[in-house]
Amino acid sequence: GGRAGGWWGALGGAAIGVLGPSPCLFHKVRGKYRWQILVRGDKLLALFEGFNLGAGWTLEIDPLSLL
Repeated sequence: GGRAGGWWGALGGAAIGVLGPSPCLFHKVRGKYRWQILVRGDKLLALFEGFNLGAGWTLEIDPLSLL
């Protein structure tokens, strides 16, 4: 239901796995707390295309490291 349901449903049932949120290894940097959410699956670019994360959020596709 709601906003997430319409967003997820537009993917046509793609296999998606979500781990987190969990604190980052370096959980506080420059006075800001950091959390990570790992999203795995098919069609990830389509998943986040046009998705507004809002202020203070960063999206990293295929990160070199999870540290």
